[in-house]
Amino acid sequence: IQALPARNIIETPFTGTGSLAAATNQIAPGAAFRLVAVELHLSAAPTTGTQNLVISKDDGVAAAYDQNILTLALATNAVVDLIINPDMLCKGSDVITAVWTNTDAVTYGLIFKHEIVV
Repeated sequence: IQALPARNIIETPFTGTGSLAAATNQIAPGAAFRLVAVELHLSAAPTTGTQNLVISKDDGVAAAYDQNILTLALATNAVVDLIINPDMLCKGSDVITAVWTNTDAVTYGLIFKHEIVV
């Protein structure tokens, strides 16, 4: 049996009690990368209104190639923990963002996990 090569996973964490904004909750490695995982933990399930978490890829070349990775109503689904594994190849000019209106001001922990592709 042959062992798999070790992976160099880079974790980028964010935490707070305010809204997630694309301008501040993003990764832009600047080199080709693979988006391995996005993890979210909330101190409590949100209960107010429609609070969609939107994770997207902003294509660094043209908006026509932007992609929505996930849209999820956190309050409707009583989400406290979420892990997605998109295993998505991205160009060096791509930016991965997370946006969420945290109406209930719950404490969140968001982690993007990626690896540089050589």
